[in-house]
Amino acid sequence: MDAREAVVEDVLRRIAEEHGVQAMGLDWSILEPVCEETNREKFSKAAVSKPHGLRKRLEGVGLAQDEKGFYVRTHRARSKSYSEPSEIPLSAIKFIRSTG
Repeated sequence: MDAREAVVEDVLRRIAEEHGVQAMGLDWSILEPVCEETNREKFSKAAVSKPHGLRKRLEGVGLAQDEKGFYVRTHRARSKSYSEPSEIPLSAIKFIRSTG
């Protein structure tokens, strides 16, 4: 057991004692990352540069791509996916822009 695990085990043991729970044989697998990539890494990989002809139209939103196509997004919302960036309706862009 390394120093970090010892500190975590001590904290968990104190919390368990405070709530009247026995904390013997803690399962360290719960501390392992759920996946190799964080959401931030996935989010940044999805971003694509805005086509020159659509930059003004897409002002105030980000353009990203997933397996279904392209979508606009802010940190709070995203549109549904469309096969091409030019197919994203202005109404969807305006709505997503309003969330940012």
